[in-house]
Amino acid sequence: MTILSNSAMHGLLYGTATLEGRRRDGKTYHKECYFFTESAFFKRKEFDGVMLHENQALELCVNPFSIGSTALTDALGSKFAVHDPRKFEADGQCFIADCQHDRKDTAAVVRYLKDKYLLDTVSILNYTLFNLPAD
Repeated sequence: MTILSNSAMHGLLYGTATLEGRRRDGKTYHKECYFFTESAFFKRKEFDGVMLHENQALELCVNPFSIGSTALTDALGSKFAVHDPRKFEADGQCFIADCQHDRKDTAAVVRYLKDKYLLDTVSILNYTLFNLPAD
């Protein structure tokens, strides 16, 4: 088990991207997509999970691609907050790009997501932070 600091590590662990657009039924969506980009958990399926530390809280981030992640959640889930994309997906809160496409081939990953979730349009939201000098 490894303990990392700061919840900003979610992006590195899960390769998340924010997507929005329209479904084939005409409804709009705005959701986080797990494993859309390169990520530690996708590359290292032998990692069952990672503990993240922020302030006074510990969070168990589980790897849905690991065969041991369910046992890890069963053992520690009652003691810590659990970040599990499988639960979020089941609740309709996110998408999971669980395909085998190279994550550098964004078009292939988008095509997979369109088929899996019946999406018509997909926009990838890229937020950029600008630091400006103050006088």
